[in-house]
Amino acid sequence: LLLLLLLLLLMLLCCAPPKSEEELGTLRQIAIDAPRTEPTVKLFGKSALQRSLIRILYIRACTHPSSGYVQGLNDVLTPFLHVFLSRVFPGDMGTWDVDSIHDDKLIDIEGDCYWCFCKLMDRVEDMYTREQPGIRRCVKEMESLLRRVDKDLLSHMESEGLELLHFTVRWFNCLIMRELPFALVCRLWDTYIAEGDNIKSFVVFVALALLVNFSERLQNMDFQEMIILLQKLPTAEWTYKDLEMVLSEAFLWTQVFQDTKL
Repeated sequence: LLLLLLLLLLMLLCCAPPKSEEELGTLRQIAIDAPRTEPTVKLFGKSALQRSLIRILYIRACTHPSSGYVQGLNDVLTPFLHVFLSRVFPGDMGTWDVDSIHDDKLIDIEGDCYWCFCKLMDRVEDMYTREQPGIRRCVKEMESLLRRVDKDLLSHMESEGLELLHFTVRWFNCLIMRELPFALVCRLWDTYIAEGDNIKSFVVFVALALLVNFSERLQNMDFQEMIILLQKLPTAEWTYKDLEMVLSEAFLWTQVFQDTKL
């Protein structure tokens, strides 16, 4: 509670105060979520970046009321922060002393992150609007594709009563970044950005490739075992080579199923 109050105070000191109860509620939720951002990376827990996260997410929510703020967007923002901070700090991000950065430089980084974040969000906006219709279409399309590329896995999941909705909403809500170690996320984001307006379709193919990667193991599991695996994929030790295999398969399927556009 004390941390939340401090974050709210810092936020109010750094930008215009909320104009409505709705904006105040949004700010409160962002302040609650900010400390939970990518817990495996201590960098994002630093006070300077906590303030940056809150400011960017709050301003974006206020200027885009149709989607506003949805839990998970705090994680979606982190690859941009990492990339723009890497232009200031050399070496491993574990050594970056971001709390020492000059306010003017931090504001410049925030501006770049905000612009990139908004451009990305413009391409996936309906995944975060009320009732998240974009995510529902992604799940539906993924089920159709899975039936074509791995019918045995889908049949086994159906026989155990497991639906894609049980785990893919989380996947799509954070554009699959929570399913990978953060060290690989910027490579994933690089591919997303290269896809341009086709990003939503490509996210579906990445999710499909990721699922099929565990097909053999999943087909030997019951419902509970599958849920446990799929809600925390064993990717902590993955390297760029593992991710490249998934991305390559996803790209191949985009060529085979060119009629898939979301």
